[in-house]
Amino acid sequence: MPRLQDSLGLLQIAGDQADGHWGCKYALLDVIFASSRANCGNFVRLKDLERLPSVSFPDADDGQLYAVAVVDVNARGGEYRQLLLGNVPGPALRDGNLSLAGDALTRCAPADVPAATPPAPHVPPVASPTCSHIDPERTSPTRPAAGEPPAPYDDAQPPRLEVLLFCEYGPEVDFAPLPSNRSTWDALTWADGYGFGPPLASNYVWVRS
Repeated sequence: MPRLQDSLGLLQIAGDQADGHWGCKYALLDVIFASSRANCGNFVRLKDLERLPSVSFPDADDGQLYAVAVVDVNARGGEYRQLLLGNVPGPALRDGNLSLAGDALTRCAPADVPAATPPAPHVPPVASPTCSHIDPERTSPTRPAAGEPPAPYDDAQPPRLEVLLFCEYGPEVDFAPLPSNRSTWDALTWADGYGFGPPLASNYVWVRS
């Protein structure tokens, strides 16, 4: 099995773990977390997630609307919905600036803010102090000492963020409210419910402290 190692040699994980998830099975989505560009399984720092990522797709159509999802597929209990935007115009995707684009169905916000709570009119839909709900302990490459409680994940499986782009194939969608609990969510089931089909493009990164 091919393996992937980060530049510091802190973690070593199977490079073909896209199996069962999307990885880079579709067209490549250009994603930049702070100054770190996603490259189908490279590592980014937890601090790189403090702001909304730049997400761009050069082939986006002017007259088409899209949905963008960022999910942690290694969270306990299933996928964890980090960010979900709907009705994103094609020109915004070509520019890569999603800060004022579309509808924030799940916005970057403190974990105790319900996903259905709308932002104030003067606040950008995804403005927040952080764009990640990842527990820093999940990004540590070391196992807990004897007698300590186990880490909330297997240290062979650090957080893995997948960024997915769906085409909405029609007019603006009136999305149903999502539950405030972001866990145990399934991106493909959600997309299929609106007739979006499989992702148009994707990318992913592993996260370390």
